[in-house]
Amino acid sequence: TVLKNGDLVVLPTDTIYGIVAVATNISAVQKLDTAKQRPDGYPYIILISSIDELSLFGVYLDQNIKSTLEKIWPAPVSIVLKTNHFDSSYLGATDSLAFRLPNSPKLLELIKKTGPLVAPSANTSGQPTATTIAKAQDYFGQKVSLYIPAETEPLVGQASTLVDFTSPSPKILRAGTVKLDNLW
Repeated sequence: TVLKNGDLVVLPTDTIYGIVAVATNISAVQKLDTAKQRPDGYPYIILISSIDELSLFGVYLDQNIKSTLEKIWPAPVSIVLKTNHFDSSYLGATDSLAFRLPNSPKLLELIKKTGPLVAPSANTSGQPTATTIAKAQDYFGQKVSLYIPAETEPLVGQASTLVDFTSPSPKILRAGTVKLDNLW
């Protein structure tokens, strides 16, 4: 309900604590920009609950890429894909966006109820990612409507592997826990 009302939530993702908003709600994403003190033009990663949700953002997959994504996901791997006929400027992007199908049943269930979520790390720009709810509260205070703690703290994880699929040969932009060298 909080997310559907356009408010922000800090919660554990499949990697680290994230500060999340509904990705299709422009005013919620603007609240997120303000809370994170995020510079313009820095794109967000969007959490989805199924590959079919990519079409909401103008992403249309050929069978080869779809087959590759089905091998990779769900996992802490974010994939940059081209968007078509979708104004993604409010998400900090122009013609591509990054997506992740998380490997967390609780998080997937939430996304099925709310729709895709913008989910950057829980920190203000330039600061370390919060590993506890208390640290997230220090960063965001009342700008976040709900804080959901992890089952154990500190929540120390690693950001997702980030792979660019916008050119003919996929390129790893950020190494994470998942190694993908043998997929292509």
